[in-house]
Amino acid sequence: MESPVTHCEYATGHELLDAELNALWSFGDLKAKYRCRQILAPLEAGLQTVNHGDVHPGNTILAGNRLYFVDWGYAHRGLGLTDLAYLWDTRIHSECPDDWWVISGMEASNSLSAYLRASGEEDIDQSEVARAVMVWNQLCTHSNAVRNGLEVEVERSKKLIFELLG
Repeated sequence: MESPVTHCEYATGHELLDAELNALWSFGDLKAKYRCRQILAPLEAGLQTVNHGDVHPGNTILAGNRLYFVDWGYAHRGLGLTDLAYLWDTRIHSECPDDWWVISGMEASNSLSAYLRASGEEDIDQSEVARAVMVWNQLCTHSNAVRNGLEVEVERSKKLIFELLG
């Protein structure tokens, strides 16, 4: 499966997540990095599947009772759970999203429940998966902000990562 972060192929979800964390982690705090890897572990349970790579409401079309995904330009083989990162932001806990791509806490919970049921993974702790997805999302956000010199977003994402690590 291909990492959307390193753009390399990996045989297992474990290897993929280790490589992504090594590529994304820029804080120097090895204890926090280890804690982060523990939090990301539930993502390994995600099905190896085709990921859309850019899932957000703007790339969906509801026609009748069917939902269609459009704009497959970032599609790749990977862990299905990582596609969910585009749907959530840590602000779902406050029920006050201020960005158009952020869904409410109820919608996030319902989407994860539906995903886990459909993939036969309903025994996985939903709250642990949600936390892992949010950490992964913030690591990617932080990496993009650093790469693009967005200082305010660098600090915001760093703060959110460490809040999520507990």
